[in-house]
Amino acid sequence: MSPPLHLESYNRIVYDLLINRIKDASQKTAQLESNIADFEQAMWHIFTPDANTIIVSLNLACYGQLQQYGAQNFIKNIYGPLIVAPENGFNVTLRLLTNSPPPNGMTVEQMCMKVSQLHRNLLAAPIAIACDAVCNRKQLNIMQVDYRPSESMWVRTNGDRVAVIFSINFTDPDDIVFGRVFLQEFGKNLSGAPAVDIKLRDPPREIQNMRLKPVEGYVTFMLENRHFSPQQRDKTFNMLVQFRDYLHYHLKCSKAYLHIRMRARVSLLLQVLNRAKQDLPKEKKTLLKITVIV
Repeated sequence: MSPPLHLESYNRIVYDLLINRIKDASQKTAQLESNIADFEQAMWHIFTPDANTIIVSLNLACYGQLQQYGAQNFIKNIYGPLIVAPENGFNVTLRLLTNSPPPNGMTVEQMCMKVSQLHRNLLAAPIAIACDAVCNRKQLNIMQVDYRPSESMWVRTNGDRVAVIFSINFTDPDDIVFGRVFLQEFGKNLSGAPAVDIKLRDPPREIQNMRLKPVEGYVTFMLENRHFSPQQRDKTFNMLVQFRDYLHYHLKCSKAYLHIRMRARVSLLLQVLNRAKQDLPKEKKTLLKITVIV
């Protein structure tokens, strides 16, 4: 049985554009401008004002909430001197100088990877801040991020643990049926994995007093110290940030697989019907010769 597919934590299009621009000598003088759509209604804008500079900007609909919870300081610790004043219409802008070595002793590959993870790092900021607060024995108020028009994420410290709650909304009637099956599978206990609580329709106790939109269900991940240790920290954040996209991606793959099986079954039945047809003997026609005598 093949392992489950996990989505990449970075934007591969952004990474390829940057790495090719910096390493390919034939592209260094060509003008570059690209607009890229990403998950959670994110928009990238990459362009080169001159031959030695690359500007990367990101616009995220929920950035105002993320900024309220300290995401700006969080990404400053990651990108440092790469951050410049945001481009008009965008929330975060990074500047890469191709004629000088990457900052903080990074390689070109590491710098391009970090830049292409900007979207992931912004969404992971509330989770990382809550985990740091638990490590420092502090408690924070619940943080709400409306990362999609009809879906939200809540992050809450709970003693020595961190609760991350996702609201899940399905618009397709078929997705509702498949989604409930998938969510029930997440509720199974696995060794080393965070405890997962599934609520269909009724919200968890932590957010019952908040203004909520009608959704199909809620998924709560309970993180313990071992899940946000230095060794597991990045992996945990990747899984949580990609959870919604991972779920819906596999729903679409399951439906596509079923459609393939259905088409194959119909093709097989047609073959059976064709083989069941009897070859009737051909009717022999005789030539009737009539002689008319006048």
